[in-house]
Amino acid sequence: MDLADVVFVDHFLMFQYLPEACRGRVVLHQHNAEYVMWQRFAALEKRPLHKLAVWMEARRVRNYEFRIGNKADAILAAPNDIEALVALGLPRDKFILTLHLGDESLLDLPDIEFSRTACRLLYVGSLGWEANRDGLIWFLRYVWPELKRSHVDLTLTIIGPQAGQQLTLVAEKLEGVELLGFVDDLEPYYERSRVFIAPIRFGSGIKVKVVNALYRGIPVSSTSIGVEGLDVQPGRDLFVADDVGTMVEHIGILLTDKARWTQMRDACRTLMREKYTWRETLDRLEEALNG
Repeated sequence: MDLADVVFVDHFLMFQYLPEACRGRVVLHQHNAEYVMWQRFAALEKRPLHKLAVWMEARRVRNYEFRIGNKADAILAAPNDIEALVALGLPRDKFILTLHLGDESLLDLPDIEFSRTACRLLYVGSLGWEANRDGLIWFLRYVWPELKRSHVDLTLTIIGPQAGQQLTLVAEKLEGVELLGFVDDLEPYYERSRVFIAPIRFGSGIKVKVVNALYRGIPVSSTSIGVEGLDVQPGRDLFVADDVGTMVEHIGILLTDKARWTQMRDACRTLMREKYTWRETLDRLEEALNG
């Protein structure tokens, strides 16, 4: 390892395995500013002892990210994470912009047509991640009942492994909500769903689930945290809301207004074709490795 010219460290959890004797150029790929996720988690926690424990973890992770950031020669990170890590005191000139993208081949598929979709919301994501479960539970408890009052035939399909007991219990009590677990082929669900939801209340980094929905052209209703790192225009490319009432209003528009739905479908696919393809991201990765 001490003879390596370049060592690529993929995510902060792997930095612990970097030998002290390493003398090569160290490139750290920060998938997220992890301390931000922990701070946001702590802010939402209501139980005092749990809140204290999460704040302590946020501080520990923040200090660790600062230390490894100082040791790295270059740091790849998404735009929002660069700002969060620079706020720790890391020099801005160490950073190289990268984007956490998804399945770009979705852009090659034909447009989804409003008339072929059902009155259905779709969520896709790993439910083993606490931020995903938390956001869905919040949505099911507060947003879903309001939507069902106005759209009695509305359904919600949740796709992803490891739902956990709490989310499963909440979902099972609600009419029209189905938990499917892991699904091999998402395309039939993309084609038939009218709105993609991303109700994320904490986390960091770019959310690949949102990227993929935008690639496919499903109008998205997200929180502000769900679209961090993406240069989107709310109201044109997707809808953004952090409160129940506004999210209900946005989803209601997409469920019923074909013209607005079609405009948003076209706008989000155009944006993704222009700004979020892999070629430019891979060029920046090559730049980081070459120094």
